[in-house]
Formats: sequence, C-alpha cells, structure tokens
Amino acid sequence: MKRLMVGHALRYVAAVEFWVGEDNVRSQRAMEKLDARLTERIEHAEVVGRTVRHRVYAIAREDFARGPLASAGD
Repeated sequence: MKRLMVGHALRYVAAVEFWVGEDNVRSQRAMEKLDARLTERIEHAEVVGRTVRHRVYAIAREDFARGPLASAGD
C-alpha cells in the first residue's frame, strides 16, 4: 500500500514529505527503513490542544525509483 500511495503522489510532485512527531521513535525508524531522507526542517503542529514538534522526512522521485519501495510487495 505504501508503495502505491507514494508512487502515485510522485507522478505529480517531485517529492513527498512526512511530518513525524519528534518523540515518535517508531515512525522515525519506519521512515528510515523506507530510505526517507531526514531534512533539516522542524515543523510545529497543534495536536489535541498542544504544540508538537515534527521532524520532516522526504522521499524524492529519483530516490524512490532506487529505494526499497520501488519494487517491494505490499
């Protein structure tokens, strides 16, 4: 499913970004397994009435074509 969703998005945009909560280690590891690149950006979003810092990961179209999702099964 991830491969289909990211692949579809990358038909229309040059890169896909993922905002991952700074304390969400499990999702950070998942991004690393997908070969998403950790950017230098930090974003803030309000979640249930409090501000949460998010690390921004990105997968570029070129990287996707060579990465683990390019030919992986769902």
